[in-house]
Amino acid sequence: EPEPVPEPEIVVEPEPEPEPAPEPEPVIFESERNQQPFHLMAYREVLANSEGDAIASARKILESTNEINSGLAHQLLSYVSLPWMIVNGLNKKKLRQLWEKHLRVKSTVSESHLGPTLALLKQEESRHISQEMCESLVTKIGVENINSVQLVEIWDDLNRYDSLKHQMSVYFGHLLSRTGTIEGDWIESSIVPANFQNIAKSQLEYYRRLDVERTSQALELLCAIGIDSPSELGQFNIRRQVAGSSFEKKVENWVELFLPNSNFIKEGEIKSLKGRHYGGLRITKYTPDILFEKPVHIGEVSADIRWIEIKKQFIDPAFSTDEDVEKISRQLKNYVTYYGKGLVVWSNSFSEEWLETKPNIFHTSLD
Repeated sequence: EPEPVPEPEIVVEPEPEPEPAPEPEPVIFESERNQQPFHLMAYREVLANSEGDAIASARKILESTNEINSGLAHQLLSYVSLPWMIVNGLNKKKLRQLWEKHLRVKSTVSESHLGPTLALLKQEESRHISQEMCESLVTKIGVENINSVQLVEIWDDLNRYDSLKHQMSVYFGHLLSRTGTIEGDWIESSIVPANFQNIAKSQLEYYRRLDVERTSQALELLCAIGIDSPSELGQFNIRRQVAGSSFEKKVENWVELFLPNSNFIKEGEIKSLKGRHYGGLRITKYTPDILFEKPVHIGEVSADIRWIEIKKQFIDPAFSTDEDVEKISRQLKNYVTYYGKGLVVWSNSFSEEWLETKPNIFHTSLD
């Protein structure tokens, strides 16, 4: 008989041991970033929950803490908005020139106690301009006044945005909230147009005469918005004031054409005469754009008037917010109380509903 064929031996190979899971890479500056927002924390947290209108929330904070009306709160925010007004009014090319020639400074960060932190931050993905701004900013504030937590936060805030305009908004937000004041040397740069400079100097001069405690709070609020919501500061744009100044000049020319022998003073002169008398009237804190020495008759107005208020925007009582309508109505009522009848000159057409709102106030347009 043939020999039996041996059955093949079955070899069972052992299952390979699973490879160990790679250890997670350590998160750089995790503890520092868990503390953000660190700078201006109280304001930034409140404004972050303002449902998309941080400016209105800032105005309400000023009203409640200083016991002032919304008009004065808005005025405070407007006067401290000067750096953002200029940033929003310049194009990208001029912004970069302004940065490179007047705002950038030689960094002292690498040689300080912040050097190791900065070296690690530079290993992360970032933008070159943000690196420059971060180092210049910390150098201007003073390396001795900044710790690693604050440095990481400044770095992160600057790198949140692609837009140079928004990066500069963050830059001013961190700088001005720490220095506590607005310095105007860079405003006189040849890069800033002359008509921008004229408005800026006038606004800066008036800002310095305001209550320091109130302006400091208003500045901190705008700085918080400038860091976290720079696009909301777009409403502060010096180009709008330039356009407004042009229309104001047009109204002045109109007055001089129809009333060549009349004497009048403008808003800036009216403010300087506060508490004194002009044309038999005692000057108060309420300042129309033009105040006549004597009552005058102009255009199709059916009565003699003592003042003119110039409005560059279109506000229809039927469609505008109650707050906007009430603000204008209260302003005009004060003019009537202290100066008598007056005229509102609108830059474009105006709603006829204004003709029914207050007696002794007349309306016209130059369109």
